[in-house]
Amino acid sequence: MNRTSLEEEKLKGREKQEFSERLSAMGQESEFKAAKWIRENWKQKEHKNLKKMEFDLTVLQTFRKRRNGKEDYFRYLVEILKEFLKEEKISKKYKILIQSTDKGIVARIKNTKYYSAFAPCGIPVPDYFACKTFAVKTGNTTS
Repeated sequence: MNRTSLEEEKLKGREKQEFSERLSAMGQESEFKAAKWIRENWKQKEHKNLKKMEFDLTVLQTFRKRRNGKEDYFRYLVEILKEFLKEEKISKKYKILIQSTDKGIVARIKNTKYYSAFAPCGIPVPDYFACKTFAVKTGNTTS
C-alpha cells in the first residue's frame, strides 16, 4: 500500500503525539494516567522476549538433532547464559568466566572462590530455563 506524502505526514504526526503522550504520562505522579502506557510497554517487552525465546529454542533443537551437535548445543547455551547475565546487571568489579566442558557449563567469579556449574540434559526447554536460573543465582551471589 503506497501512501501519499500527506498521509505520511499525518501518520508521523500521530506517532509524535502518541510518543509525547506516553512520555508525559509515564513521568506523571499519577499512576492511573501512566497505567495504560506502562501496560503497553510491558506487553511489547514480553512479546520481544517470547520471540527471542522461540528463536533460541529452535536453534537448540536444531543443534540437538545434529549427529555431532553436542558441542554446538553447549556453546549456544553459553551464549544464552551470557545474555541472561547481561540482564542481571552484575557489578563491573566482578568478572564472570564461563566455560563449556564436555560434561556441562561452569561459571566462575574471577578472583574469588565462588563457582557454579550445571549439566544440560539435552532437552531445549529445561536447559533454557536452567540458564535463566543459573544467571539469577550468579547475580544474587555477586550482589
